[in-house]
Amino acid sequence: MKVLFIHQFTEPDYLADSFYHGLIDLGIETHLLYEPSYMIKGGPKPNGSNRFNLFNKLEEKPNIKSGTEIGELINSDYYDYVVYANFRKFDLNFWEDKNWLISRFKQSQIIFLDGNDDNYILTGIEQGTLYKRELINDLAKPISFSIPKSQLISELPTKEKIMATVIPGDSSTYIFNDEISYNEDYAKSYYGMTTKKSGWDCMRHYEILANRCIPYFPDIESCPSNTMTNFPKEIIKETNKYARQGIVHPEYDSLNEELFQWTKENLTTKAVVSKILNI
Repeated sequence: MKVLFIHQFTEPDYLADSFYHGLIDLGIETHLLYEPSYMIKGGPKPNGSNRFNLFNKLEEKPNIKSGTEIGELINSDYYDYVVYANFRKFDLNFWEDKNWLISRFKQSQIIFLDGNDDNYILTGIEQGTLYKRELINDLAKPISFSIPKSQLISELPTKEKIMATVIPGDSSTYIFNDEISYNEDYAKSYYGMTTKKSGWDCMRHYEILANRCIPYFPDIESCPSNTMTNFPKEIIKETNKYARQGIVHPEYDSLNEELFQWTKENLTTKAVVSKILNI
């Protein structure tokens, strides 16, 4: 399989970046026009920030082509898919003659990703399939963030406390400056608090699960049914009953294992891309 991935990588975009990670993790030949520097091991941190668990993970050298080379490959029907990683920002204006580009692919080959926090649906993109993160209707297909499989811990950790340190919205709890200590804090906690931010989907949900910790998600009952469709909402609703009281669920270990297996099968970058590309 061969994919043309249209994204400038000028700033972190969790949906676009996790999708790109999934393509590479699956070993799919993926062509770019811009260097994904903050995705590569040893590369700069995105915007110099402490963003953990998705960035600076890939070892493979990116497959960067010139516009001329990509144009020739498009003309020869080389690509199986073209992915507009965040078309609402800049991607549809990427080529001067975008209509020519779209005309070279079948509708089933064109994927539009919308990782924005709002519920807005841009019309006039019937040429392909739109996957939207914060979806409240049936005008697009649902998609969510995901986490690299490499970030899932291999062994069940010893629990030392009820709730992890980080409390969303309380900046005094944002004390971690390195990924290892940040992840270890979740691993030794029974629950990790997470909430809706600008959008319902949040990388923190997946970071908690990857460390064999159960998310305490107080407002998950209000999450729209078409948003985070691959997230194990019903189990979290059950464990919330105990987490909000600061009590360990009587079936914590089995539920934690069920959540971890669900994460491996459904919430990794590899799993999300596999599902969308039907591989």
